[in-house]
Amino acid sequence: MGKRRLLPDDARQDFFTVCRFSTEQLQSLVELFSSGESVPPYEPAFFEKVAERLHLDAAGTRSALFVAGFLQQLEEKGFDSDEVVKNLRDTIDAAAAPEEKGALLAGFDQHLSIWTALTSPQPARIREQKIRQLSQATQRTADEFRTICQLRPLFEHGTGGQEAITGQVLTVLMELTLVSTKGAKETLVFDLTPEALESLEAVIQRTKQKLQTILDKYGREILNVRAAGQQA
Repeated sequence: MGKRRLLPDDARQDFFTVCRFSTEQLQSLVELFSSGESVPPYEPAFFEKVAERLHLDAAGTRSALFVAGFLQQLEEKGFDSDEVVKNLRDTIDAAAAPEEKGALLAGFDQHLSIWTALTSPQPARIREQKIRQLSQATQRTADEFRTICQLRPLFEHGTGGQEAITGQVLTVLMELTLVSTKGAKETLVFDLTPEALESLEAVIQRTKQKLQTILDKYGREILNVRAAGQQA
């Protein structure tokens, strides 16, 4: 039995696409994936930055993000960089179309140092991962809030036994989307009375004041939150 290839079969074309990148594109990819913002889940701004720096369309950008992200995951799981690079070369040798295999292998060999860099630990990524782990711990994180105001008609028997709307009941619903450290999402829906809404508003204002006080005193030491107006 042949040695197991690390790259999933359905990701081969993405990998071959990245193999066709120029030296400048691959170097830019290494630089981008050496930064903390390359830790998934990716923000839309990072997707746009990759597309702009590498001069790629949407499909090419997705291939670049998938391949680079997958290689970083292998590194994080403890795979040896040299082993991964050799495995990738074996994938080209075994799975590339005959008419392009030679060119892909030559390009891969020319950029061995770049592929090694893509599969090696990056201090900024490690730092960002630690910051996220410490800030999230084991708790789910509030990801999105949404309110829904509704008027619900009150039906009562009117003249002749016919149903008639005799009034409206106002309701306010709050939707809260939570996301786990593994990316799983859950949406909770609950009622808000006017009194509860006022209480929530007061709590939010009080929390913002507390955060600003902490940031004013310890802002230079805090890694995952920025004071109002302070650049990330």
